[in-house]
Amino acid sequence: MSDHDDLTPSPEVDDAAALIAEFGATDGEDSGPGESETTESETAEAKGVEPETAEPETIETETAEPETAEPETIETEGAEPETVEPETVEAETVEAETAESEPVEPETVEPETVEAETEPDTAEPDGAEPESSEQDGDGAAILGGWTYLIFVFVAFVALALLAYACDDSSSSSSDTALTPTTAVAAEGALDPAELLFVVDGDKVTLSGAVPDAAAAAQLVELAEARYGEGNVVDKLTFDDGVTLDGATVTVTGTTTFGDDQPEGLVNDVIAAMNMRAGEFDVTFTEVEASPVDVEAAVSTDSVTLSGDLPDQGSLERLVEVATRVWGEGNVDAAGLSIDQATTLVGGRIQVTGTADAGDTRIADFVTAVGESFDVEVGDTVEIDTSADALARLEDRLRETLAANPILFATGSADIDPQSDAILAQSAAAINAAPGIAVEIVGHTDDQGGADVNQALSESRANAVLARLVELGVDQARLSARGAGAAEPIADNTTAEGRAANRRIAFEFAGASGG
Repeated sequence: MSDHDDLTPSPEVDDAAALIAEFGATDGEDSGPGESETTESETAEAKGVEPETAEPETIETETAEPETAEPETIETEGAEPETVEPETVEAETVEAETAESEPVEPETVEPETVEAETEPDTAEPDGAEPESSEQDGDGAAILGGWTYLIFVFVAFVALALLAYACDDSSSSSSDTALTPTTAVAAEGALDPAELLFVVDGDKVTLSGAVPDAAAAAQLVELAEARYGEGNVVDKLTFDDGVTLDGATVTVTGTTTFGDDQPEGLVNDVIAAMNMRAGEFDVTFTEVEASPVDVEAAVSTDSVTLSGDLPDQGSLERLVEVATRVWGEGNVDAAGLSIDQATTLVGGRIQVTGTADAGDTRIADFVTAVGESFDVEVGDTVEIDTSADALARLEDRLRETLAANPILFATGSADIDPQSDAILAQSAAAINAAPGIAVEIVGHTDDQGGADVNQALSESRANAVLARLVELGVDQARLSARGAGAAEPIADNTTAEGRAANRRIAFEFAGASGG
């Protein structure tokens, strides 16, 4: 800045001037009580020098010229002027920001110095040495400011780089968590198991490493479902370094043509345990199969099955049919086995044993076997037609008809269609007692006249006889009679008793107590 540049006073200048004014006022008070303030003229006269009076004003930014002959009084706004000696007057720098003049240092009195906040303009008169401390300070301040700005910039860049690095690290960690390939590989990935099933006719051997006993048990269970219990050889080992997920199943061995068990077992394992098919190298051989010959021996309340069947499926199907007829727990299938050298074609299932007269389960079983197998079904069951057996048959029919009576229209011999099922069941029971004559007896309650009831009971018995003939019973074995109200089985004084007395009964010739 040149000596002639003007500076506009800033608020800091006003504050500094106020401080100087306050200092001057305090200095005047120290002169003693009752003394007036020293004016510029008096100060000048006391010194013997011609005073120069300066108008109070804000000092422009300029460099004060040194005075050699006359003292100069520098006066700031609102403050008392101070007198300086003409000797060794050092030029003071007027600060740019505060526009304040620095007092000239006299020989004997050290004036108060007001420090400026901005870089001053300097003038170097002859013989005067400029003050450099403030300049150095200002330079240091500027350097410090630049240093601070550079530090802030560097810190900002460092923080930005750190944030980027953290974000990149977080993304990398997230990606690694989602796709743990390298880490898992380092720890050791599980290898898919390689299993081998060796087929030997109606048997299969399982070998290879599986993860645990549970996996082995599941494989054995699937194999037994195809080959049957006792026909599966378990040679599986355990290795916790393998997994069944994606495991390979290879099948080798020998069996006969038409044996679908090896392929079926592979399909079962793939579906149940998420494996995949490997090599299928099974040799199928021609074998002259023998027709099956299975026996179903019946007794009063059960049936025992024995013989060979070509595969597990056929065996299970025969057991299911028998259970449906005789009931759960009444079928003994321990005598059945699998022989792949047998075939159902041309085979025979023979029903043997002894059954009570009227036991319809024999006929039901023969029918069901014929529907499920392409075989001949023989029935050589001996029917017990003894008096006791026939009496048991009468009792069973009586109980059945009491629970489900044959119904007629009121006062008529027309059979209600609701009774079709019970009539069919009665016909089957009669046919299950072949050669035994059966009398169909009609009964009424005591309501109405005896002649009317007698005629009604006869017509209803004949209606039932006709229907049984339609259902396949030999008419030569049947007869009908009406008993009217003469043979009640309950009290006719009650509605329930009268309903029980209106009935149809079947009486077998030769039955004990008949």
